[in-house]
Amino acid sequence: MLVRTMAKPSFYIFGMPSPSTVRALGRVAIRQSQLDQMLRMTFKFLAELPARQALDETLRDGSKKLRKRIRKLAKDRLGEGVAFASLQKLLKRAEKATDQRNDVIHGVCGREVDDTIPQLLLNDDHSMRPFPTAEELDDLAAELVAITKELNEARLEGFISTAMAETK
Repeated sequence: MLVRTMAKPSFYIFGMPSPSTVRALGRVAIRQSQLDQMLRMTFKFLAELPARQALDETLRDGSKKLRKRIRKLAKDRLGEGVAFASLQKLLKRAEKATDQRNDVIHGVCGREVDDTIPQLLLNDDHSMRPFPTAEELDDLAAELVAITKELNEARLEGFISTAMAETK
């Protein structure tokens, strides 16, 4: 008779990080939404669309798709010059910050049976690591804010605005 035994799972109990970490996670989520909105406004600016139309056209687009659309449009509008390279760098920072956010938001918080420290189970490789601290999450939120502000400045009065004016 064949008896199947399960290997002892190493991840037993779902849990929650500290209240201060949960609050910091909320700040990250809000700042990501603000970055996504700025990506929509950058698309609007490059496409020279009215705000409502740009928002309608990008309504269900996630960060990745927004960055892809912006890259394509910027390459067509700005060419391969310094402005495009600067925008690429900014979009790469946005991608990195969004990936960090996604790891935490879409990962699973839990802990070992005999442990009290929350761990983060990552979806992409199923590895576990310590759940980020409130301070680490606040650093991520600050990076999301910085990228959002830089993108806004670039489109309104910075390198994107200047390059768009030069191509007209």
